[in-house]
Amino acid sequence: MAHKRTTLRNAIVAALTGETFAGSRVYNSRILPEMTDGPSIYIYTLVEDIANRHDIQWQNTRSVKATVQLKIIAGSNDTFADDIDNVAEQVQALLSSKIGDVTDFIYQGFSLALEVKGAKPFGIGTMTYEAIYLHEGII
Repeated sequence: MAHKRTTLRNAIVAALTGETFAGSRVYNSRILPEMTDGPSIYIYTLVEDIANRHDIQWQNTRSVKATVQLKIIAGSNDTFADDIDNVAEQVQALLSSKIGDVTDFIYQGFSLALEVKGAKPFGIGTMTYEAIYLHEGII
């Protein structure tokens, strides 16, 4: 059985694939490949923490918080910031409904950066979410 983090990332990929300007370029990965035509989205989990530590020894089911990041990548042109913002708006709308079996999926913020990989600069929009879910057994 897949870990909850894996299941969560796969559910986000399924919710976004074909539903944004990124089209099918939605990946369960933090490795950024060479630039493609049009925007792409990369999904990964950064941190997982037990939400209610005070009763950790007495419960077999624990509430867990995971930080999920989505990186929206777009080529550096005159409209890359607008392209990223448009995809981010679509992502927010799509992820406002229930995602997988998480209890809460809460938008935490956005940042925009310009990076260079090889000879081509590109924009990276980073969306951060907090996912809260129940986990049974040992974490």
